Amino acid sequence: MAKQINYSKRDFASLKTEQINYIRQYYPNVIEDYNDASIMSVFLDLNAAIADNLHYHIDRSLQETVLDYAQEKQSLYNIAKTYGLKLPGKAASIAVCQFSIQVPIRGDAEDKRYLPIMYAGSQFLSDGTSFELLYDVDFASNFNISNKMDRSKTPIYTNGVLSAYKITKTGIVVAGTTRIYTQVINNTRPFYQITLPENNVLSIESVIHKNGTNYQTLPTQSEFSSDINKWYEMPSLAENSIFVEDKTVAPVNGVYSGSYMNVDRKFIKEFTPNGFCILTFGSQTNQGLDILDDFVDGGGFDLKSFLNNDSLGWAPLNNTTLYVKYRVGGGADTNVGVNTITTVGQVGMNLNGPDAQTNAIVQGSLTVKNITPAIGGGDAPSIEALRNYISYNFAAQNRAVTLQDYKAVLLGMPPKFGTPAKASVTQVQNKINVGILSTDSDGNLSDLVSTVVLQNVANYLSRYRMINDYVVVKPASVINVGFEISILTESGSQVNAIASIAQLLKDEFDQNKMQLGQSYLVGTLIKKISQIDGVLNINYIKAFNKVGGGYSTSALDSTMILDINTNEIDITSGAIKVSGDQILQLKSPEKDIVVIPVTQNTSII
Repeated sequence: MAKQINYSKRDFASLKTEQINYIRQYYPNVIEDYNDASIMSVFLDLNAAIADNLHYHIDRSLQETVLDYAQEKQSLYNIAKTYGLKLPGKAASIAVCQFSIQVPIRGDAEDKRYLPIMYAGSQFLSDGTSFELLYDVDFASNFNISNKMDRSKTPIYTNGVLSAYKITKTGIVVAGTTRIYTQVINNTRPFYQITLPENNVLSIESVIHKNGTNYQTLPTQSEFSSDINKWYEMPSLAENSIFVEDKTVAPVNGVYSGSYMNVDRKFIKEFTPNGFCILTFGSQTNQGLDILDDFVDGGGFDLKSFLNNDSLGWAPLNNTTLYVKYRVGGGADTNVGVNTITTVGQVGMNLNGPDAQTNAIVQGSLTVKNITPAIGGGDAPSIEALRNYISYNFAAQNRAVTLQDYKAVLLGMPPKFGTPAKASVTQVQNKINVGILSTDSDGNLSDLVSTVVLQNVANYLSRYRMINDYVVVKPASVINVGFEISILTESGSQVNAIASIAQLLKDEFDQNKMQLGQSYLVGTLIKKISQIDGVLNINYIKAFNKVGGGYSTSALDSTMILDINTNEIDITSGAIKVSGDQILQLKSPEKDIVVIPVTQNTSII
């Protein structure tokens, strides 16, 4: 008789019982004592425990392959790779800084011979946090990188006599420090990979190669900036074009036009769960096959296509040296306030005045201060953030058709261009309104969004939008609120009740939970307060719209306000209602939450 096994038993108790039943059925005269004190019970317990443990790990392993149930970061990275997605790392904050120098006079004007160009990559500090200049700053030009006038000139007098001019310009700085990694190529292969040695990589600034392997010095800034021997970062190796400077068109005030260019020297970037950055290059390794063209008869027959295919790009050549210029650092702690980036670090300047001592004095006079807060910095995504990123991006399929697609595409914007803290997408006919928020130096949501970030978002979305969609990017609105709550409490429970209500409101308005366009149900608050120990009754709840004076200048619709003097919100409908580009925020809980306890033996006045 064939022995039957019940495979449906999976927990410890059921497995032990099933073993006993199996022995009794097929070996009735072998074992008779199944009491807990017997040696057989020990073996049955061990077997059941092992089987239960195996079932658990099998179930968990299966769950780790499902997006909604995966709990390990490595699992989410594996799922993303299956979907063809590359997950983001840390993000760097950006700020606008004001730079000033003093230059000598020549006649009654500034001596233009001593007006320098400050190079991109120059370093500035805020309490030890390093920031680098993104673009050159030309003190002789009246225009900035955005083609806007930003130059000012202030006369300086010594003993009543004009002695110098203070020249002030603006520029954009980004958090982080630049590194250069060198890799000698002696054994190339398809999809050649390089893993950078640091686990806090923010962005890849430039990748170039040089023929040969015996270099004693690093490439110059001009070599990294040149298109010669340059490798291009792509979203995918299957993509063949990239948006670059159109150098066939003369620049206007240093600003180039942009156009798409086909490239075959390309790579992709991806992050590991522990934060390391991997660069993967193309598949073609036989790059020296141009000689075969001499044997082609002109009929369109390509011998090289049989040996290799360059549709996924080239791999680095043997006997060459790769140089990877990248930036490290970033994180949420790089979001700093106004006038906190004030220390000049290592600065590169092009100073060609006729007197070397004067050149040194001009460079030594450089001062810096950030006139906007540094915003956009963020830590590596959490488990839930990664889960949402994968879900949204897989649904988007690299195009923006629905409003959800626009959100998904926006999440994929490279961090070096600024990462919005929150984003909303609404539509009126074919007009797509994108509202974004940043975070301030205290970690609060802010509608003071850098114009650079706004423009970056608009440019990034333009590639994915439908041809008939018109995209408008603007700051969303932060609606700051406060509460006054009167409760009837049991005697002696006032302190705990106040603390519990305060914590409840902090949790309810946790900015990680709140979304743009999300109204707040006051009924939920009433229910939760009523469940707090010691609270006998809620006498009243008042909500207020906090505007100005350290709060956001954005306000609720006037129809939501009961009293224009106190900005009390009308909550008789049971909700604090906001529009699609507004978000509620409890900015300062310590002063925006007022709880008035009334004990049973006290009358309310």
